[in-house]
Amino acid sequence: MESKTEKRAKYINSLLLGRKRDIKYEMSNTQPGLVNTEAEEYIDIDQGNDQSEKEDESVIPMIQELRTETTESKEETLTDILDCYNSNFLHDFNPQHHIPYLDFFLQHTLPPQMLALDASQPWMVYWLVNSLYIMQNGNIGDELRSRIKDKFIVQSSVSPFSALPRPASFGPFAGGIMQYPHLASNYAAILSLVLCEDEEVLSKIDKDYVYEWLMSLKLPDGSFETCEKCGETDTRGVYCALSIASLLGIMSEELVENSLDFLIKCQAYEGGFGGRPFEEAHGGYTFCALASLVIIIDYLHGAKKTLNNFIDVDMLLRWISARQDNEAFGLNGRSNKLVDGCYSFWIGGTGSILEAYGYTNPIDKEKLRAYILQCCQSDEFPGLRDKPGMRSDFYHTNYVLLGLCCVDSQFSLNNENHSTFSIEATLRNSKDIPGVAKINPIYGLPCSIIAKVYSWLSQEDKEKNENAI
Repeated sequence: MESKTEKRAKYINSLLLGRKRDIKYEMSNTQPGLVNTEAEEYIDIDQGNDQSEKEDESVIPMIQELRTETTESKEETLTDILDCYNSNFLHDFNPQHHIPYLDFFLQHTLPPQMLALDASQPWMVYWLVNSLYIMQNGNIGDELRSRIKDKFIVQSSVSPFSALPRPASFGPFAGGIMQYPHLASNYAAILSLVLCEDEEVLSKIDKDYVYEWLMSLKLPDGSFETCEKCGETDTRGVYCALSIASLLGIMSEELVENSLDFLIKCQAYEGGFGGRPFEEAHGGYTFCALASLVIIIDYLHGAKKTLNNFIDVDMLLRWISARQDNEAFGLNGRSNKLVDGCYSFWIGGTGSILEAYGYTNPIDKEKLRAYILQCCQSDEFPGLRDKPGMRSDFYHTNYVLLGLCCVDSQFSLNNENHSTFSIEATLRNSKDIPGVAKINPIYGLPCSIIAKVYSWLSQEDKEKNENAI
């Protein structure tokens, strides 16, 4: 029986290269381990030569694949994906199939087995509410908005810092009640509050205190600890800190000092970015690094400088292109890894940011769209998933949906107002698509929300200037 490697070799030789014979190489007796090109032996399959049926230990195939757990998983995954492509499954996005899933978990207490996610409460709120906001075109209801605001106000006031005399304000935020503030929790909590579209609530966030807290996490190399004295330090922390500062209007040169250099050093030889300098490039870290870079560059230089002045954009584009699987059409986060629906945003959003700033988006959007619609949905279970064979979850529902928004849009920058808030998205089909919104890929929020934040911050700056006169 032929092995998979032999079948692939025959396919390449006969159909792709037009050959009708196998090519095998003998090992040189004089130089073990080296291929002796003078000892080539051509075996004509069509003539039924007896030699073709003999297994000579000294003859090895041209291509010998190393079998690993990853290669076996990839073959199994690809089989499941091809089954999805060959089926008559959902080819359109139907938000009504997924909305009950989001509603259920927003209206009910989570089961006891999810206690392990107690410190991730702000994340779960953001994943569910952002998905619902996009699928329902912003109609999430006043009752849900009120519950979100109450949750984070209480969570911020009942904490190790609750003794501080700040009765009229709140923030920073922790993952749960009586927990210490964490950069990732703050990021998710503030995004959730922004989705409530309530300027009054956002104005009650103690911005000065949040700023002091961010500065307490800042390290001399420009990175940020995610939590005081014990947090990780990588590009995720930089992104969370700068996103918070940007959305609250508390950016400063002091806050971003050395951060640009730290991010530049994180670009790996592959083209993508690692979590820290000299680490392997990864999809999530790359998104965080690029989004942080444009926030800093826009704040410090505006339109005077571009990404090309700081990083190798061509290398980054090549690396992004290599993340799209030629057979599965989905995206992976690292070299030789499996496709995963969440990278539709972590990598897809990275391509969208580059597209907005005038670079070519190297992702084949039509193929990625096919992967999202046919492989990340299930007719049996609502919600969006990693890949066929996996169950849907909050995290993948949000980021796969954001990825779908990216592939269904063209991105550009409003040059009259050159800032991260001015990214514009145009739906590729020039019409509204049910369940898909125009998003700002830097923040992972709808453009309509970001426009309101920009308006509030502009009005706040205007009032400050008037009071200063």
